[in-house]
Amino acid sequence: MQVPRSALEWSAHATHDFLGGPGRWVVALPTDRVAGFQVLNRARLAAAVGINDSLVVCGPMPNGTEVHFSVSELIDALAAAFRLSPAPVYLSLVPTELFALFNAPITQRELALSLLARCQAILVGGAALDPALRDDAIRHGLNLVATYGMTETSGGCVYDGIPLPGVSVRLAELDADGIGVIEISGPMLADGYLEVAAQPPYYYTANDGTRWFRTTDLGRWSPDGKLEVIGRLDDVINTGGVKVHPHLVEEAVETAWFQVLDQEVQVAVIGLPNSKWGQEVTAVIQPAASVQITDSQLRQIQALIKQQLGPIATPKTIRLISQLPMLASGKIDRKALITNSPPPLSSDAFRAEATEYPASAE
Repeated sequence: MQVPRSALEWSAHATHDFLGGPGRWVVALPTDRVAGFQVLNRARLAAAVGINDSLVVCGPMPNGTEVHFSVSELIDALAAAFRLSPAPVYLSLVPTELFALFNAPITQRELALSLLARCQAILVGGAALDPALRDDAIRHGLNLVATYGMTETSGGCVYDGIPLPGVSVRLAELDADGIGVIEISGPMLADGYLEVAAQPPYYYTANDGTRWFRTTDLGRWSPDGKLEVIGRLDDVINTGGVKVHPHLVEEAVETAWFQVLDQEVQVAVIGLPNSKWGQEVTAVIQPAASVQITDSQLRQIQALIKQQLGPIATPKTIRLISQLPMLASGKIDRKALITNSPPPLSSDAFRAEATEYPASAE
């Protein structure tokens, strides 16, 4: 990937403009990836305009790239940031880290949330943000900004569903539900790949001379004109000849889980081979460690999902797992889930007797 300095700096300046100006950044992400690197870049630009101690690191960086995230280390980093000279404090997290904060021991959680509430803004990207988790964060006074972007766009370029000024977003190949492939244009685009890719994602120039990046993500426009990212094109599940978008099912699972158990949950919806359906819609759920789940509650959750999405998109199997596999970027490793399934997805499944729960799709 070739990303010019001009694109990275344009992106960093656009972020500061959106947030209301430069400030002190706490880095809690790996800096060899674009999200963490751009934290360093924004801190550098903040230092150039006179903000002292513009970067605070969460945990040690022994090799210059690895940032060790833990709730206690984030607390220490935020406390250190607020002890320095007055300046807006910004933080960038992935949803997995935010989930860990809300599921920490109560004393640690309350201290972390009190510090997070003092941050000018908390950028959350790299994966879908659970609406229930976001609502909980807002109730605790956290100013979350959901971001969308990737290395090819120098990091986040759509904030809270709205493209940054100078960024254009459009949807290609719309289906009957208004869902299409996300394409992006703007000065933050990378130059391209070191090796030409034979398939998307790729860059192309339209007839009017505009250069576009075609992502592998699907999205739609909400009624209020905001971009909703539905998921990856290659994650779409084809079950019984019907296309099911995992992200929409995940949102339904998260909502139903919160209604029944009053707690946030991490979930991945995947398609597993099935002789009847082609692919079987399967929900893999990582509950909070303290939650006790009964078959009756699983049935309630299933019924709520079915009410919202109908029988075809309702998971035919619900699996409970103690820890979802994660990529270094903070995203759930769906390929690992598919490769390791069935039988148990981990040797220490949260409730072995509930790791496979048949759900009626008829």
